[in-house]
Amino acid sequence: MYCFVCIVKIGFTSTAQFNNLEEIMPGDMRVCDFLLHSLHKEGVEYLFGVTGKTITPIFDATYNYPIKPIFACHEAGASYMAFGYAQASRKIGVCCGASSSGGLNIMPGVAAAWMSSVPMIVITGQVPTTDFGKGAFQDATDRSQSIGRSVDLINMFGSITKASKQILNVQKAPDTIRNAIKLAMSGRQGPVHLSIPLDINLAKINSEVWQKHFSFPINQQLCDENSLQQVIALINQAKKPVFLLGWGGVFSRANVELLRLAEKLNIPIATTPDGKGGIPSNHELCLGIMGLCGHDIAREYIFEKSDLVMAIGTTFNEFSTLNWDSKIASNKKLIQIDIDYEEIGKNYPVDIGLVGDAKTILKQLLQLSSKTNLGPKDFKKMSTARWDLERYCHPEEMLNNSLPLKPQLVMRELRDSTPDETIFLGDSGSHWGWVTHNIPIYKGGKFFPILGLGSMGTAICSSMGIKLVESDVPVICVCGDGCFQMSGSEISTAAKHKIPVIWIIMNDGCYNMPLFGIKNMYGRGMETCILCVSDFVKFANSFGIKGYCVEKPGELTKIMPEVLALKEPVVIDVHTDPSVVAPVGRRLKYNPNEACQ
Repeated sequence: MYCFVCIVKIGFTSTAQFNNLEEIMPGDMRVCDFLLHSLHKEGVEYLFGVTGKTITPIFDATYNYPIKPIFACHEAGASYMAFGYAQASRKIGVCCGASSSGGLNIMPGVAAAWMSSVPMIVITGQVPTTDFGKGAFQDATDRSQSIGRSVDLINMFGSITKASKQILNVQKAPDTIRNAIKLAMSGRQGPVHLSIPLDINLAKINSEVWQKHFSFPINQQLCDENSLQQVIALINQAKKPVFLLGWGGVFSRANVELLRLAEKLNIPIATTPDGKGGIPSNHELCLGIMGLCGHDIAREYIFEKSDLVMAIGTTFNEFSTLNWDSKIASNKKLIQIDIDYEEIGKNYPVDIGLVGDAKTILKQLLQLSSKTNLGPKDFKKMSTARWDLERYCHPEEMLNNSLPLKPQLVMRELRDSTPDETIFLGDSGSHWGWVTHNIPIYKGGKFFPILGLGSMGTAICSSMGIKLVESDVPVICVCGDGCFQMSGSEISTAAKHKIPVIWIIMNDGCYNMPLFGIKNMYGRGMETCILCVSDFVKFANSFGIKGYCVEKPGELTKIMPEVLALKEPVVIDVHTDPSVVAPVGRRLKYNPNEACQ
């Protein structure tokens, strides 16, 4: 893609040697150095990207900081890795791309971060300011700064970021960089884009400018006590209250306070698909997932039994509401907690809306509940036997040993052969439905969502960013053969940097979910079979990665101890039945015998 030399860093010095920036950068310093200095102060450990002429100063600056560059095969893969890193660390994910085509390629992961409210700093290079408007190769300037035709990355990124800025004034660069970091991390978090021309990146900032002390402590705003008293009153009046936990609540770590409050008051908890794993699936108050590929227990309790729903960090989107079913809010009270005031009451009228950080608000509710006479509610806690009986759609298929392999059987064997603390991801497609519905998350384990945007191939890369954070536990990405052919080349990045993710390929030889969707809409099929890689094991081997092929019941269970012991990147090609429909319920009724209601 680029004809420029790629700068590859083979090591970096320990953090302890970089505590005093003035020792390594006396006097004036470059803009690119100040950028890395600022990111390092925020705890950033990795820089994901693909190099090119206009972005090389950023990568060169990593020689001076304990920030390791991760060079991906493609900018989209780099942006997904940064997205995963930010999801897992709750720090800023940083991705870089050269101007024009590099910036365009990096957009998918930025859009994913935007839709999932994940903090990122997105850096694109730019041609020197002296070349603006001259037809320079890969000119991507703001049209207000250009003459003639160019790719306007500034405005393009503006639609998928909290802000998109081009740095043109060297002495104001520190303020722009500091504000970008503050914006990404404050309020409803998200990505911020900075475009830095080559000459600006290399220019020196006066020492009196960059050495100015700055801080932006973010204090989460407390809710007024009157609103909290109203919430306590509604809980007190309710006979069958229920909590609904979304990704926003999980990302803010509000699940700790939520579980304490739920246990104190004996109130059950359901999660949205994106909130999966926010509480252990086998907890006695866990109803499972409400929404697409969810569990009937959760749906029935919220729709038919509850008289108060308390939603925490969910926007009530299509997947979490079964296409905005009115039963979520009918004949009951609704409380919604969200950091973004625009989400309050957007899809359902609320009785009380609390705007702020979910963790902070739940802490307040816990404290207030201790001062009141709130007693436990009458909820029959979930038992393991009840879960086994009521949780799954067609549970008998989890024991079906027929060939080709049933996805339900594969999920059971995978869960039974992995430790409780395993982290799971499901890429976009039918396999996401099986992971969401059939893989319980136990204490210590986690589930990271990718369906804010839902691009195929996202989790194949984001799992690597997650693994860089979660180094002590297994990280397993369940993907499809279609997804893997979109982003599978990035396993070479895992091999190069020794990132031990395990990829389970649900190989059914087609775009499974679109196939059944087309049949559902038109009553006839369309050619959605893909030109399969004939041997995913050989594909993995070509990058120096070990691969396994699973075609029969019991084979996955047999190999998993060896796979987990390797602590290396591994690809497992699992041949599954293409005729089985994912448990998407009323969203897809082509085969009602297979799709749960």
